[in-house]
Amino acid sequence: VVILDEMDVLVTRRQKVLYDLLEWPTRANSKIVAICIANTMDLPERILPRLQSRLGPNRLSYSPYSTSQLKTILAHMTSSESQFADAVISKPAMDLCAAKVAVISGDVRRARAILIRAIELARASSKSVVEVTPNHVNDAVEDLVQGCRFATIAQLAYFEQLALVALVT
Repeated sequence: VVILDEMDVLVTRRQKVLYDLLEWPTRANSKIVAICIANTMDLPERILPRLQSRLGPNRLSYSPYSTSQLKTILAHMTSSESQFADAVISKPAMDLCAAKVAVISGDVRRARAILIRAIELARASSKSVVEVTPNHVNDAVEDLVQGCRFATIAQLAYFEQLALVALVT
């Protein structure tokens, strides 16, 4: 059994790696089964037709985490992971983080990143006890959104960046 997690990350223009990985189970006398996991619902529709034929007809969809589920997960995470040990995350901050992430994506990794950034911001503004407030969560969300925008712009080709500058100015 080959479990291919984050399959959407492997999608490239030619999709050679995915094609090769998904070809193994189709070979004669193959005893390999491939289970593919992706974060994007429309991945089978976005890949090349030659790859679509390699995917089975079964698709199992999971709903994003709800606000209450995220609150439970975050409460457990912050009480058990060492990087959260020296910070006090207020209930309103935890609730706000869970609510914002539930609306956007329901992704626990995003919620975790927001809390880690909020702790960093709280540390920078505090001399003693690190207490994370809803303001820190809001600032962390803004920082992460800005970081994504800059990363996207940085990945553009030179002429695409020039076109963007021309549009903005």
